Amino acid sequence: MTLKTIEQQVHPENWNVEIVIVDNDSGGYGKEIVDNFMSTTNKTVKYFIEPEKNISVARNRLIEMAEGEFIVFIDDDECADPNWLRALYECSLKYNADVVFGKVIARYPDTTPEWIVKGRFFDRKYKETGTLCKSGGTGATLVKADWLKEKGYKFDLDYGLTGGEDSQLFYRMYKNNAKMVWCNEAFAEELIELKRLNKEYLIRRAIRVGETFVRYRFSGEDSRLYEKTFFLFYMGLKLIFYYSMYLSSFYKGEEDKFKNILSCCDAIGKIRSLIGIRKIDIYGD
Repeated sequence: MTLKTIEQQVHPENWNVEIVIVDNDSGGYGKEIVDNFMSTTNKTVKYFIEPEKNISVARNRLIEMAEGEFIVFIDDDECADPNWLRALYECSLKYNADVVFGKVIARYPDTTPEWIVKGRFFDRKYKETGTLCKSGGTGATLVKADWLKEKGYKFDLDYGLTGGEDSQLFYRMYKNNAKMVWCNEAFAEELIELKRLNKEYLIRRAIRVGETFVRYRFSGEDSRLYEKTFFLFYMGLKLIFYYSMYLSSFYKGEEDKFKNILSCCDAIGKIRSLIGIRKIDIYGD
């Protein structure tokens, strides 16, 4: 479905849109799907297999093989609105932005537990169009190609199994004066996988997100000891606060109680990373 929604994008006829696919599976899991798509589309399609199980390696391969003034990322579990590509481009022009983050809307399967839907645990935080950002994800995002090609920004391989490689890349760009903005008009929908609709996955994700946040925010020039010490103290207070909130929330719905648990897990992830405990891997299993 992702490929079809890209093919159906509404844009000026003089645009030259190429589709670059990097299959991060040594056996070429997606080859048959891509071959079928290529037989019916008039778009330029490039397909590559990246056998090394590392999401950063796969994304860097895409950058290497892509051509053009802009590189636009979308995940294979997302379906883009027909005006998504044009909205990203127009937003980039309007705000003279180097990066434009589109909106990803979570869509839940019919069998999703009610407490997950009510808690909106997979919903992203949205901003007003034009809002300046310090970082973001690649889910539905446009980047000026010169930042990734001429200036040499690449996804860090050390984040290739943990995730967070996109947030780390964009934060590095932000620190070097890239202008990054949000665009509400450019959106894609993500159908949440059934295997993610459980407490174990959400807890693991919250810890991992906390870990990766600390890894890229407190590296290099941001690794001053007093800042780490203050942040560690702050996370300890946060952990105590949300655990207290959890203990006092038994009269509330399951989703409200679990939000407090996830806030604790986020703090735990940040503390783990600050004191050097091994990071959680989510890819390559």
